Amino acid sequence: MLMGLQIVLGITLLIVYLFLEIIYAYNPVAIRRVCSPLLGALGGSFLLMIPIWRVQTYITKQRANRIIDRLELFRKERGHYPDSLATLVPAYLPNVPSTAEGLLKARPFVYRVPPNSAFPGEAKPRATRYLLAYYAGTMVDVSYDSATGQWQAED
Repeated sequence: MLMGLQIVLGITLLIVYLFLEIIYAYNPVAIRRVCSPLLGALGGSFLLMIPIWRVQTYITKQRANRIIDRLELFRKERGHYPDSLATLVPAYLPNVPSTAEGLLKARPFVYRVPPNSAFPGEAKPRATRYLLAYYAGTMVDVSYDSATGQWQAED
């Protein structure tokens, strides 16, 4: 989300810059005073985009690994995975963490228990595997499958 905002801001600043270039012929000194900080802000925004994205990804993976550890502890103690992440609160987690992705509103992790992962013939099926996923931005979903123990990114 933050990266998307930076791209929109960058495009807006570029349009303003191009508009000011058209007016430049009438008053070049005044336009130059406006364009210099504008270009500095645009360049600084793009330079910060990659480090911010990497930090968000790192924090999100740390939170996801914590959830995975707690899910495995739950399964070890009870023999199956929970129906939802809310089941882990407060015994295993103080709250359900969200991803670090997003600007104004944090995006939640998506926890799914596949329907075919339950013990057959029970009144209340117990999950034997799960999928943990989150939206990583730019139309990319990242998911973890407990059966394989692997992360996978899909666009």
